[in-house]
Amino acid sequence: MELVFEDDFLKITVSNDKSLTYFEWKDETEYMKVEQFVPLCEKIMNTVLDNSTTLLFENCKKLNFPVPPDVQELVATQMISQFSGKLTKLAHVYSEDLVSRLSQEQIWAENKEENNFEEKYFISLEDAQAWILE
Repeated sequence: MELVFEDDFLKITVSNDKSLTYFEWKDETEYMKVEQFVPLCEKIMNTVLDNSTTLLFENCKKLNFPVPPDVQELVATQMISQFSGKLTKLAHVYSEDLVSRLSQEQIWAENKEENNFEEKYFISLEDAQAWILE
């Protein structure tokens, strides 16, 4: 896995041989602002599109940022919709924070009908990794 981006809130790695983009939210997301969240989501989207990866692995275990509904809709309609026809599988690892977990689910549920990729939620990082790579 090649590190392509890292800051206080987010780490993104890519494995071109596995066609996999992995991103992991960090503990510091507790202090993140909306103005910081949206550009990071754009960074994730651009990494997937620029590397033409077909597998996306989202680790939200440490995400502690309740995403406001208007931002959920923005991310879903302007960013996640870009993955249609490009991704084949998406693995989510749930946040330990209940409100952040609900935000996570709602963002991805916005375009559920349009998403033409397999998608599954996990509590265990290991289970998610096994599924995304099978």
